[in-house]
Amino acid sequence: KCWINPVSKCIEKSQITTKSSGTITSTYFYAANFNYPLPYKINFSIDLTKFKIPKMIAVDINSKKKSNSNASGKTTGSITFNMSKYEINKGVKDDNF
Repeated sequence: KCWINPVSKCIEKSQITTKSSGTITSTYFYAANFNYPLPYKINFSIDLTKFKIPKMIAVDINSKKKSNSNASGKTTGSITFNMSKYEINKGVKDDNF
């Protein structure tokens, strides 16, 4: 899913849903006045509760003990990218595009 601002025509938010119904939501932040529609910050929010993580290769498959893989109790996570000092087509001829 994509949420697009009808005035600026920029993506404000996007969401990806995995086969197992896990979600990754991205939120985009833009400067008030911009020459190019490039975000200065992107925040990724991840719902970890529904993701299926593959078992490690070196695991004892005969073990009856359940491991507590989420010991901290957190079920969500987030990653933030901050971008600055964009260089647009610097040193590259327009013929290359």
